[in-house]
Amino acid sequence: MEVYSGSFYTFEAQFVIWGAGKLGRVLVDLLGKERIIAFIDNDLTRVGTSCNNIPIIDYETYKKGLIQYPIIISARDAENEILRFLEQEGIEWAFPLSTNINPITGFLRQAPVEHIIGLCEKEVFYVYGYNPLSMLIYDYLIGKGFLAKILLPSDTGDLLREYCRKKKNIIDDIPCNLQGNVQILLATKMNRQDVVFFRQLPIRILYNLDEQDLYYNPQIAKFRNFHNGERCFIIGTGPSLTARDLNVLLKNKEICFSVNGIFKIFENTKWRPDYYLLSDASGMITWKKEILEMDVKDKFIADVAWNLKEDEVAANIYKWHLQRKWVEGKEPEFTEDFARKSFWGKTIVYEGALQLAVYMGFSEIYLLGTDCCQYDGEKQHFVSNYSIEKSILHIDDMFLAYQSAKKYADAHGIKIFNATRGGDLEIFERVDFDKLF
Repeated sequence: MEVYSGSFYTFEAQFVIWGAGKLGRVLVDLLGKERIIAFIDNDLTRVGTSCNNIPIIDYETYKKGLIQYPIIISARDAENEILRFLEQEGIEWAFPLSTNINPITGFLRQAPVEHIIGLCEKEVFYVYGYNPLSMLIYDYLIGKGFLAKILLPSDTGDLLREYCRKKKNIIDDIPCNLQGNVQILLATKMNRQDVVFFRQLPIRILYNLDEQDLYYNPQIAKFRNFHNGERCFIIGTGPSLTARDLNVLLKNKEICFSVNGIFKIFENTKWRPDYYLLSDASGMITWKKEILEMDVKDKFIADVAWNLKEDEVAANIYKWHLQRKWVEGKEPEFTEDFARKSFWGKTIVYEGALQLAVYMGFSEIYLLGTDCCQYDGEKQHFVSNYSIEKSILHIDDMFLAYQSAKKYADAHGIKIFNATRGGDLEIFERVDFDKLF
């Protein structure tokens, strides 16, 4: 199975990123420096400097000289505010990272593209939608020697339509420009009017990232019910975690999961988790060497964080699909098949460890070191030098995720307990860690 590696390059998919912080640097790692023209940053002290050797500019500089490049907004906490500002400025070619990171990552790092590669070079392929994904797919096709055009949906706004008329190979009038056999790659969900139109034509949908089978990893399927009826511990990285407690787990030969920068406690204990999980792309960039060298039985890296080269992927490293979809105020879903996907929960304990542990068949799950507190002026993790940047925890969203986990567990006869010493997580029944052995 061939997976796109990010090595091709033409000229359609180049972007300006709004936000030169952690997520902006993640985008550089994901897309490649050659695709990033500049960063926009609201911190005027950074304007005129650079990030990853890419210039940091202000909005006025973008408007005067770089307005032809679409914007990806990576400033997550200010995303809606920036979108409203750009709409007022008449710029409709700005795309929030929160709704685009999953399809971008799916195309670049996980979903197979051999559907496209083996087709006749004389065929014309239409990419439906205008967004970062459609631009990347277009570049891929052109780079492989195919003929390709981007189709604007019929409900595209006038300003965006006018902007796209200045671009090459973009069709903005579907009924007048399509005839005969049509081959479409979906970069966005097709609206109802266009569905009705395309039903009149002989079309083939060749690539659709909503098809979850694209993400299926059969290597993970062997873990289903592998620990049926057993108990396990999921170790967080909160400040309450101690090496002494980990030594107790080692002595009693408990099966353990852990996450993120847990390796920073290894110098104080011989304990090691059986299963390690990571879904944070910035963490993967920062800790890649340590993760690869970690002496852990099995490691699971989400596709949104995956940046491993083929020769770096050992037999015990597995890639899983994290569906980054979030509805404000609502509990996320809980996966029925971790080999196909898990659901975002604003914490790796939920989106990785809990969903994988249930998939493996554990019937008793104990949380340790999951403090769920945002401390001011105190260490956020079990060591003060855990990260170069302070972690911002979305506590309310995390609690929604944990409520979802509890409902799923209760409905399936699974017990989840909180053995953390202190903290604010009260959704699961509290137990005294010292009385478990």
